[in-house]
Amino acid sequence: MKNDVWVYLLNDRDKSFVEVDGMDFLGLLAGEKGMSFPDYGGKLLRAAIVHMHCDGDKAVRVEGIEFRRCQLTAKGGLDPHFKEKRKKLESELVSMKPAKPAPRVVDASRRFKERRFRNEFNWTPTVSMVQHLSDLIQERSGGHTAAKDALYQILNMTATG
Repeated sequence: MKNDVWVYLLNDRDKSFVEVDGMDFLGLLAGEKGMSFPDYGGKLLRAAIVHMHCDGDKAVRVEGIEFRRCQLTAKGGLDPHFKEKRKKLESELVSMKPAKPAPRVVDASRRFKERRFRNEFNWTPTVSMVQHLSDLIQERSGGHTAAKDALYQILNMTATG
């Protein structure tokens, strides 16, 4: 049993997905030196990062899925300003202390920061995008996923996420 990462980039023109190497993409997000996607230079990418649970070479089920945005430089590397902005907002969320309860006062600052984070760094696919992504996962897994298809798993994750 092992976990694998499959990454699909959304083509904004026709709303289809293109698969890219998962380890290369994760390396790009981690800021590894020399990792870039020159074909996508200067673009704001929308990626579906699918975490698959595999049994040997067979994909068994979708363990998790992230729908992330990332801004690239003109040369295709991760934009350092975008990365720094994400890191700063993440650290603000982690370091927020719970508000002291006060009568008739609701502290919604955490909720607003979380919403801002989701709006700036994540995205939500449409149902047709999820169906297309599910078809790609089914095709790549050779139909070996444990559920009837990946669509149900992805819809469950996105509905509750």
